[in-house]
Amino acid sequence: MGYAKIIALMAIGLLAIAGVIVLKESLWLGENASLRSASDVFLRLNAEELNPPPPAPEFRLKDINGKSFSLRDYRGKVVLLNFWATWCPSCKFEMPSMESLHKALGNKGLVVLTVNAHESADEVKGFFQEHRLWFPALLDEDGDVFERFNVWSLPTTFIIGKKGQLLGKVVGYRDWESDQTMRVLRRLAEDTM
Repeated sequence: MGYAKIIALMAIGLLAIAGVIVLKESLWLGENASLRSASDVFLRLNAEELNPPPPAPEFRLKDINGKSFSLRDYRGKVVLLNFWATWCPSCKFEMPSMESLHKALGNKGLVVLTVNAHESADEVKGFFQEHRLWFPALLDEDGDVFERFNVWSLPTTFIIGKKGQLLGKVVGYRDWESDQTMRVLRRLAEDTM
């Protein structure tokens, strides 16, 4: 394994640890704080608010079964767009919580999409089967979508609004099934932001 890969894996591990510490130390707003603005929403998610929100780069990718997906197909819904890889430890930690989020809010206006670069459909399909994941796994074979979204660290997740705008960005591991995160994302899906 190359020196650069070892450093990248160590950095990803440190990001995961930092994410867990933030969650454990309750640095997010208290459970009873009201959501008065978009800034409150992203502060609660410990996410970077993109203000003003730029349009999300459009793309069309195939999933692990060869079905074509376009970001444009999800206008009118909030999209959690996650960039990940099977070799990324933090990605493995957060995938089960993303599945819980998908099950809880998938029929309430929230869509979970994942984008994997440079790995084969068989590798990704095996990972999804092993971890019992049911949300779409899209394949970015040439890394073009990673570049369009300027993804440099894994996992990276974008929150895309109902009108196709990039509302926020989360770099590193998150517990997507926590009560607080579920409430905030449910609010985003129900809101007109």
